[in-house]
Amino acid sequence: MIDLRIAVIVLSFLVTNIEAQSPGSTFNQTSPRNYTNNDQEGGFACFNSSLTFDLTDVCDGQNRCPYSDDEYICDNQFCDATQFMCNFGDWFRCVPMRYVCDDYPDCEENVDEIFCDPLANCSPTCECSWYSVFCEGPNVVDDTGILKSTRYLSFHGQSTNGTGPVPISMPFNLTAYQLLIELKITETGIQEIIRSDLETLRELIKLSFHKNNILRIEDLCFINLIKLLKLDMSNNIINSLSNDTFTGLNNLLTLDLSENYLRSVPDGVFRGLTSLTEIDISYNSISSLSNETFTGLNDLRTLDLSGNYIRSLTDGIFTFLTSLTKLDLSRNVIDRLSSNLFAGPTGLLDINLEFNRIAVIPAHVFTGLYMRTIELYLNNITSIRSGVFEGLVDLKYLHLFENQISNIDIEAFEDLYSLEFLDLTLNSIREFKKGMFDSQVNLTWVSFSDNPLEYIEPRTFQHLSRLEYLNVVNVQLKNLQPDTFSGITSLKGLSTDDHRLCCLFDEADLCTIASSNFLDSCTRLMPNTVLRIALWVIGWGALIGNTMVLVLRCRMERSASSKTQGLFITNLAIADFLMGVYMVMISSADVYYGEYFFLVAEQWRSSIACKVAGFIAVLSSETSVFILAIITIDRVLCVVFPFGKLKFRSTSARVGVALIWASAFVVSVVPLVVSSYVSGFYGLSDVCVGLPLNVESEENGELVFNYTTRVWDFIKFDATERPSWLYSIAIFLGVNFLIFILILISYVVIFASVRKSALSVASKGAGSSADRAREVKLAMRMSVIVLTDFFCWMPVIIMGILSQSGAVTLPVSLYAWSVVFILPINASINPYIYTFIATCGRPQTKLTTQTSKTMLTDTKL
Repeated sequence: MIDLRIAVIVLSFLVTNIEAQSPGSTFNQTSPRNYTNNDQEGGFACFNSSLTFDLTDVCDGQNRCPYSDDEYICDNQFCDATQFMCNFGDWFRCVPMRYVCDDYPDCEENVDEIFCDPLANCSPTCECSWYSVFCEGPNVVDDTGILKSTRYLSFHGQSTNGTGPVPISMPFNLTAYQLLIELKITETGIQEIIRSDLETLRELIKLSFHKNNILRIEDLCFINLIKLLKLDMSNNIINSLSNDTFTGLNNLLTLDLSENYLRSVPDGVFRGLTSLTEIDISYNSISSLSNETFTGLNDLRTLDLSGNYIRSLTDGIFTFLTSLTKLDLSRNVIDRLSSNLFAGPTGLLDINLEFNRIAVIPAHVFTGLYMRTIELYLNNITSIRSGVFEGLVDLKYLHLFENQISNIDIEAFEDLYSLEFLDLTLNSIREFKKGMFDSQVNLTWVSFSDNPLEYIEPRTFQHLSRLEYLNVVNVQLKNLQPDTFSGITSLKGLSTDDHRLCCLFDEADLCTIASSNFLDSCTRLMPNTVLRIALWVIGWGALIGNTMVLVLRCRMERSASSKTQGLFITNLAIADFLMGVYMVMISSADVYYGEYFFLVAEQWRSSIACKVAGFIAVLSSETSVFILAIITIDRVLCVVFPFGKLKFRSTSARVGVALIWASAFVVSVVPLVVSSYVSGFYGLSDVCVGLPLNVESEENGELVFNYTTRVWDFIKFDATERPSWLYSIAIFLGVNFLIFILILISYVVIFASVRKSALSVASKGAGSSADRAREVKLAMRMSVIVLTDFFCWMPVIIMGILSQSGAVTLPVSLYAWSVVFILPINASINPYIYTFIATCGRPQTKLTTQTSKTMLTDTKL
């Protein structure tokens, strides 16, 4: 019967088209529909025919129209009332009604689009096909040109923007549309629904009055809508319901009363809605519910009570909801949960309790449930006790985001064997203990960001071999151990602002750093073996060499000149000895912390030991620089002005040395005293000396959750760079550079003066060959002095200028190379330049001229 019906429809439709295109045909292609107004007696007009008959004869199982359109889109035994049946010979398919007349063929021979051509005489504010009408425009329309046999009517008004009058009832008379399956009336401003408006709509399946101004619903208003499956009354101003409001809706499946002004729900208001599977009463003003509110709703699966003012719920309130699977109680003011609150709906899978005021979760409150998801974020929960999640072996998603949780019992998650998602972000957790996650072998996503988390006991995550995504941003981990995250072997994404966590995993590309520091590295203090060996050798070389200088100086001659020069050299040796002390301290720290130095790098940089080491290094470096400068000035005075009165004597030399130590001490101690202005000067590098080798940068941005990688990514808005550590720049790039220039110019002047004296002696015929040899020896010694100073200071100065100007970006490893091979150059070589060579090379014969004697005395040091 059905196959024959479809075949007749298709064949007749094709024949009609052929005849319409033949000569003499009266078919008007611009207006193909020959229909009569349905307001006349008869009510229903057949497609492309003058036949009419009563609406009661439509969908009665008998084909009365030539094209069987009186049975088109009717209920049938194979598809439900909301579907259209496509017949494909020996089999069929049911497609949603919204696919009919959508300009896309879903059925064979396009039978779902046959009666869907636009109607020529439709109302100007509407778009009409044979069975669908969509109106949008003024609030009140003239429906004279709309077929009363239409099955779908959607009317969207303009009351929200002030266009047209605001009606208090329906836009037009609905009683004439007896065949409606779906009716939508939105934004018209209607204020009430009365029984007479809907009494003839017995075929109605879907009814929506979304976003109007409905305040009143007359009792028994829906009593004749026996086929209604879905009712949407959301976004109105309904403030009360009666026990007869929904009478007659025995087949209703979905009821939406959200975004109204309901203060209470009367007992028995849903009585009789035995087929109801979903109720949405969210965002009203409900403050309390009784145990009789949901009586009789045995098939209810989804209940949304979110966005109300419910403070507490009594035991047994959900007892009758034996089929309930999803319960939304979010965004209320619930401050407590009773122990037997969820007794009854044993099939409950999802509970949303977010954004309430719950402080305590009673033990066993979820016992007996087979839940899949619990959302408890944005509450006031302070602790998770043992037994709270007892028996929830099927739970997969647990949201505890933004509470005040400070304590979690070790057995709190014991029964959660199926847990896959755990969110503990924004709480007050300070430690995780071993054993806390031993049962969560299926956990794949964990976040405990934004906690004051200080300690994670090693091997706490030893059973999380399936964990794929971990978020640890803005925590305060201090005593981080190498085996803290042992057991996590399948990680795909890590979000953190602590680079040390990235170092504990093998794959560097799986780590997303929320904010980074240029000092971050995953190496030990001295990153390679060469540096470690060299640091020990040079450090001990400086200690031993300068100790020998001090010993030798005690045995040297005691003339006035030698006392002055010896005072300078002795103090230079003391300063260089301190550099050896600094290097041994750094070497010892490298040995002590070993390969896991990166775990304590930040603590080391802020430690007293690091500050002391940095203080010693700067004191040694600057004292050595100042003493070399005063030695150079003394030589200029002795060589260039040998007979001048302006010379360093015993007293002035002591004063000069005292001033040097005082100045170097002030330079070294200032960063410690005024740390608020020169923050972390001795912690600006792992080697405790803030060399100006990098620029200070600051990035502005935010963390955004990436739903593809399932971790938070740092999205940078902008970045600013400025010269870092102005104090360091002033000392290392300013003072040291000027002193180097002073020494360089001074030795050029000395060499020129000595050469001039030698030429003068040679012109008188006295020992020209010996003088030339002395000139060469003097030039070589001065070249060594200048070159050692150059290689000690200029590399740091040049790298500092390049980095601060932004010309290059230097790797952090340069700090280690600098303190091993650059800064200690003078400390290691000065003993040989100023003492050993002079001592071993002291002449045994007297010179014949006063000039030669002066030259020897003043240049041998």
